[in-house]
Parts: sequence; structure tokens; C-alpha cells
Amino acid sequence: MLPDPWRDKLFKTLTRFAGRRVVPELAKQFTEEADAARGRAILNDAIAAAGAEVLSEKVRANPELAALAFSRSFDDQIDRQENLNEILRLAGSQVGDDVTADETPPDEEISDDWRRKFTGFAEDVSDEQMQSVWARILAGEFREPGTFSYRTLRLVSELSPEIASVFEEFADQVVSGDAIVTIGKEWNEGPKFMKAKALCDWGISQDAPSASRRVTPKQIGDVYLFPSNELGAFIKIPDGPDRLQISIMLLTDPGKELYKLLPRPDERRILRKILEHFVECNPKAENAKIVVIKTGQPIETVFPR
Repeated sequence: MLPDPWRDKLFKTLTRFAGRRVVPELAKQFTEEADAARGRAILNDAIAAAGAEVLSEKVRANPELAALAFSRSFDDQIDRQENLNEILRLAGSQVGDDVTADETPPDEEISDDWRRKFTGFAEDVSDEQMQSVWARILAGEFREPGTFSYRTLRLVSELSPEIASVFEEFADQVVSGDAIVTIGKEWNEGPKFMKAKALCDWGISQDAPSASRRVTPKQIGDVYLFPSNELGAFIKIPDGPDRLQISIMLLTDPGKELYKLLPRPDERRILRKILEHFVECNPKAENAKIVVIKTGQPIETVFPR
């Protein structure tokens, strides 16, 4: 069950997104500013009345077309509200799954500008997979306001379910939350190359596979260490090369923000692949292990078996 502080804040936040009636402010004392505002209001009323007259003439001229336009607009708004309600429901469920009893909700609120931009994009999303993406964005922003930029919202609004699936497919190739490891010939041609190029075209990665950057592990003597998040790839190569390198595709800032939405992959899988690559390229390698960065404690021996 969601702790009370989180439940109260979540209810308040989702209500802002879903829409609610706002009680008009009480009448204020007459001041010069109020008089000026009244003058503006009278002018606005006149403009609105003129517009209403034009609209009325159009309705009288073609009532069937007017009825059809109203019906289409109303149906569209109903659909948008249903889409938004589903995303809000999924976001509430996501928060409930993520929050632990010892956590406290953040003091910050989601800004109105962010809410408006999010709502404007999310209400047009009917695809279930993409609704889940938008729900995770909202849940993440709720827990830590400022996590997702306007640029990322715009990127996701244009993102196809197919590209979203490709990014999820490559999630277990990501190290340090900001780079996709591109080891192997399959990254140079064929289906994997085309998928990786699509991520670059969509603005999720900075590089296409053909322009991959190279990163060098830390080296102390004949020991090399490639850190990721909590874990690292450790390999010892007596009289080894001056440097070891692997190719990577860096994620863009929106790509890094989107990566936070994905389930945390098994970090050992990509580190294991990196070590296997180093051992294959360096016959002198004596041992290769996956270690905990903070302590240096080995948790898996990759070579020798």
C-alpha cells in the first residue's frame, strides 16, 4: 500500500493533470488596476460577441456541417481524455510499485508549464506500449521533478512504438547509463546496424554505428578496469597493450533520460561480453573478472573458466 504522504501528493498531482473546476476568485476592492482590467474585459467581450455572431451565421448557413464539426470535435476530446486517464492510471500504479515505505515524497511540485506540455502530447497517445512510456515519464517526473526535459517530451511525442522497442532491445548493451557498446561485426552491417542507425536518426544516440567512438579502460600496470555503474570489468594481461579499446555509441541527453525509464538490465551481461572480447583479442590474458567497483570484490570469473 502506498504510504499516506505519497498517496496524498499523488492524488493532488494527478488531479491537476486530469482537469478540475477552478473556483473563481472572490471580488476584489475597486482600484485603478481593477478598473483597467474591467476595461479590457469589456473589449474582450465585444470581440467575443463579434466572433460568436460570425459563428452563428456559419451554423445557420449549414447546420448539418456545424453539427458534424461539433460531433467530431467532441468525440476527439472524449478520446483524448480517455487516453490521458489511462496514462494517469498507469502512472499511479508505477509510483505505487516504485515507492518504498522509508521514502518521503519530494517537496517540489511538477511545474504547470511541464504539466501543460506533457498533457498536450500524452492525450493524443492511444497505443498501449507508448501509453506505458508516457506513464513512466510522469511517474519519474513526479518522484523527481526536473528529470525529463521538454526536448525529451517532444522526442517521445514523435517516437514510434517500433523505435521504442529497438531501444528496449539495446538496453542491456548500455554501460554507465550513457553509451551503447557496439562490439562485434553485426554492428557494421545488417539488421543490428540498421536498428542502431535508426536510434541515431531519431536523436536517441549521438553516433551511427559507422561513426562509433572508442573508450579506453583504466590501466594500472598490466591490469585494466572498465567501470560501468556499480560493477566493473577487470582483466589482467602481462605485457599487455598500451591501451585496450571498445567501440561505443554515446546517448544524447534525451536518450539518457529515456534510458532511465527502462528496467535496469543485468549489468553483468554487457561486462561479460566486454571481457570475452578482450580475452579473445589478447591471448596473454591471465584472468578476467567482474568486480564491485567500490570494494574490488570479484563476483564472477569470466576467464579462465
